[in-house]
Amino acid sequence: MPIIRVKTGPSKGIVYEIKKDAPLVLGRDEVDGVQVFDQAASRRHAEIYRLGEMYFIRDLDSRNGTYVNEEQVEEELLRVGDRIRIGNTLLLFEDASPEALEIVTPQKIKFSSAPSDPSQTLEFRWEALVVDDVQEFSEPFERQSTAYDSHALQVLYSLSKVLATEVDLDKLMLKVVKITLEATKADHAYIFIKEDGKPELNLAVSYDRDPAQVDTVSKAIIKRSIKYTRPVLTSNASTDERFSTRKSVIIKKIRSVICVPLAAMEKLSGVLYLSNNRSGDPFKKEDLELVSTIAIQASIAIQRLQASQKMRLNFLNAIRILLAAIETKSAIAEGHSERIATYSLAIGHVLKLAPQEMFNIEVSAYLHDLGVLAMSEERVAELNEASGFHEADPHESIIFAQAMEAERLLRHMPGLEGILPAIYHGNEYYDGTGIPDGLKGDEIPLSSRIILVARAFDKILTKVKQKDPGASAKTALMEISQSNGDNVRLDPRIVKALVIAYRDGILFAPEDRFEASPIDDMIK
Repeated sequence: MPIIRVKTGPSKGIVYEIKKDAPLVLGRDEVDGVQVFDQAASRRHAEIYRLGEMYFIRDLDSRNGTYVNEEQVEEELLRVGDRIRIGNTLLLFEDASPEALEIVTPQKIKFSSAPSDPSQTLEFRWEALVVDDVQEFSEPFERQSTAYDSHALQVLYSLSKVLATEVDLDKLMLKVVKITLEATKADHAYIFIKEDGKPELNLAVSYDRDPAQVDTVSKAIIKRSIKYTRPVLTSNASTDERFSTRKSVIIKKIRSVICVPLAAMEKLSGVLYLSNNRSGDPFKKEDLELVSTIAIQASIAIQRLQASQKMRLNFLNAIRILLAAIETKSAIAEGHSERIATYSLAIGHVLKLAPQEMFNIEVSAYLHDLGVLAMSEERVAELNEASGFHEADPHESIIFAQAMEAERLLRHMPGLEGILPAIYHGNEYYDGTGIPDGLKGDEIPLSSRIILVARAFDKILTKVKQKDPGASAKTALMEISQSNGDNVRLDPRIVKALVIAYRDGILFAPEDRFEASPIDDMIK
């Protein structure tokens, strides 16, 4: 749901919904729209209106002009994150989807050694650590009640369902911190991860009971947990002799903390860190035992998904090398397949496709021109004759032959069964006029429809750029939307997703699957 958020001025923090059926007017006297309390604002200064899935801002002949990202505009297509300035008042164009609001960003965390900068780096001497196993607790726990045992079993049951079913690493870690936070009644929960071959410990995910509350993370406590590879519990860090002399603990009044290593299969992956700043409700030993059990199970799942990600990355890198060969041999423009993959992934992101579907689409987009490697006039004629496909247009014959040859080359490769339909039916049009089988509408595989839209957009954008190197992508977006109105050869839902991807700022820069914010200081 696109919104306008006032960033500066007397109305700072107020959010306005952009309705689909009427423009949102910005101005000094706009009681029913966005009222801008700024002397430089005109009575009716600008308006934001919707066209399809695109949102535009139009200056209404204002006295001092309307600025988007510090450039004066008359009319401009808005993308998520754009900064609108009227006089000295700053407004943001945002997407207030539940997914966007749910995850707490690293900017809400302060690290004790540098409270003004949450993006510092903390380096550990990992070589000196012994990580053969997670050490046992020095003392056995005394059971306080069977009620807590029942609670712990329910928590571990919920956790096991998540670990058994979630295949997306970021989502898995977020679910783990949510479950852990609720199970222990913590105020804040974090997972810090160390990437292979790098000394930094990175913030992977965080979750807060109160998103508005800024927390302070103690690196002294993380250091001790990492150094001795054991869980750490402090009911009150300011009185704990292990940490009470630390300036960060004293100054920031860090209270109850649990920090547990994420260690499994002779490997230390990071830590699970919980904090509770309520003075009358510290963590207990039972909480430490439960969090340690959660950490062991989560560590195995995290390492499994990390290994899977690494294998897929290596596979995609091998494909990119193959692409270089394809583009060298053929007339395909350099970077063509890479662009198609980027656009296709952005569309898939808007459609909220599952990770496996995203992977299949990415591979299909990279390999959709694979058949070019084996093409010759004789081979084209042979394939068309064998299939019974006779097309008067030589170009159509070549396209069909390339699709058949690509499918033949990939047919016997284990694990690629999911991409074959996307490649074979890559030239089926939504209205049923495509090849080879004349499929129509939803009969065409979704991945084929996505890649076809990506290819069409790339073709239009390339032509637009050739005519005018300074032209923006919005020209191509308008053209593909309008051209698909009369002759629906492309799936309208996919075209709409393409436009939304551009509006949300992910069409040319897809979000990384793993984003981390490093923290600083070498630990000795």
